[in-house]
Amino acid sequence: MDILVVDDEEESRMSIAGFLRELGHNVVEKSNGIDALEAITRKRFQLVLTDIRMPKMSGLDLLGKIRSLPGGSDVDVVLFTGYGGSETALEALQAGALDYLHKPINIAELINITEQVAAHQVLQPMERSGASLPEIAALTAALNSVDEKERAFAAEDIGYDNLTEGIGPLVERLQIEPSRFVREVIVNALRNMKGTELVEQVIPLLRSDDAFIRNATIDILSRQNETALAPLEKLLGDPDKDVRKFALDVMFQLNSPFAANLIAEALDDPDINIVITAVEYLGRLEAAAHIDKINRIFNSASNLLLRCTCLEAMALIGDQESVAAVAAAYPTYESISPLEQYSYLKFVASKGTETHLPLVTSLLLEKGKLMAKEIINAIEGILRHSERNYLPPELLSAITVYLDSGINDINKYELLVLLGEFRNAEIFSLLEQHLEPAQELVCLGAVEGLGLLGDSRAIPVLSCLRDQVTDDDLLEAIDRAIEQLQQAR
Repeated sequence: MDILVVDDEEESRMSIAGFLRELGHNVVEKSNGIDALEAITRKRFQLVLTDIRMPKMSGLDLLGKIRSLPGGSDVDVVLFTGYGGSETALEALQAGALDYLHKPINIAELINITEQVAAHQVLQPMERSGASLPEIAALTAALNSVDEKERAFAAEDIGYDNLTEGIGPLVERLQIEPSRFVREVIVNALRNMKGTELVEQVIPLLRSDDAFIRNATIDILSRQNETALAPLEKLLGDPDKDVRKFALDVMFQLNSPFAANLIAEALDDPDINIVITAVEYLGRLEAAAHIDKINRIFNSASNLLLRCTCLEAMALIGDQESVAAVAAAYPTYESISPLEQYSYLKFVASKGTETHLPLVTSLLLEKGKLMAKEIINAIEGILRHSERNYLPPELLSAITVYLDSGINDINKYELLVLLGEFRNAEIFSLLEQHLEPAQELVCLGAVEGLGLLGDSRAIPVLSCLRDQVTDDDLLEAIDRAIEQLQQAR
């Protein structure tokens, strides 16, 4: 039996581990709950023996963490301590511990515990099922009843009791079931079940001609743990491109740390839509280990959708090579096709440098009303990465024109606050021009911008404005800005 012993007291831990090794078990020792939890995620243990009182993570906390892991309910956990009484024992048992022991633990107790665990591990599959063979046969027969409600109740019971023997009948019934209601009950039952057997029997449904069944299968598989990854990996070489796409969809939704490397295999897929999907998912998973390949795909891509997807992935996980690749691909504003402009701006907002400012300034003047939010985000991103105190004159001039171009008040607010972070001489009067109480959101942006600007000339201006304002939020912002300015003197 594979056993993990967790105790911060070395002598106690070594004594327990030594007894267990004498009994012929494989034993791993850890001195705290955090290291123990890491070990459990890498190896399956039938039994965890853990002290309750430990630094970093208590034994009870470790028990809770184990139970939350995929397959964690199958691990037997026994807690022990040199302190505590019946209340502590009750708390441990209520939390799901198999047993509770007091130190010092003797070899007879360990023999008894390991025998309990051995018996429990054998019984677990039957406990999970909770039904006899005749009961399973009856439920399976009920799935084919002429009565819709009887079919639904049978499917619900199979799922509720996690009857693995019922997976095959559920899958078969789903494919011929005429009732939408019963189909949804069957899908919900399969959603609640776990294990390799479920994965193997459900995966063929990805080939169904029925869109409801295909989508339900993706949902069912996405609720599994790492046990689904190996069967899904085999599908990446399937001749049907739709099946390959569905496999990627499930891998992404599993949100497993092991999924990214498998998804990356699809970067070499012969179908461009599969490559696009893989690039998108690697970006959203923030799988930076694969950015080199995405950079190379971007450099060689002629398909606009693939280039846009690469740009958005590089916005999330890009490196200096990505920045260089984007700069080389778009040397001028005219070289950015209309379809790529949104994705380009997302990249610049995340990874942009001052070298991108001329292009973004051109987009501001040409497409400012259509892409206001994206352009403002890009400008903020570039300036955030720089350490300048003054805006380039060309950009300040473009923003001045832009503020008077009829853009919505939210965008004006964002720009006015942004202006307050820089020290160009023209900014004070530009902010002052927008102190119009009738336009509350714009006025709020100008007030906050003046507070950030730190120019004491704004104090009497804001004090005068205060006498004209009735809005509580605006009054509060004015008081806050005046306080900022007084502190900056």
